[in-house]
Amino acid sequence: MPNQPAKDSTTMLLRLPKKWKKRLHKVAVKLNEKYPEGNFSASSIARKAIIMRVEELEKEFEKSQ
Repeated sequence: MPNQPAKDSTTMLLRLPKKWKKRLHKVAVKLNEKYPEGNFSASSIARKAIIMRVEELEKEFEKSQ
């Protein structure tokens, strides 16, 4: 069935100031205008940013051990 979350995914509540939520949604709209095949959403942008930051921090912690 389309638009179903991956079996290995979970939900996370993220609180942002309203102005940042609006900015995030505007960026998603602009990305979809520029790259229509991209299917960008505020959630996909936030997810990617979180994953990239966590991976960056993990590497930093590995170096310090």
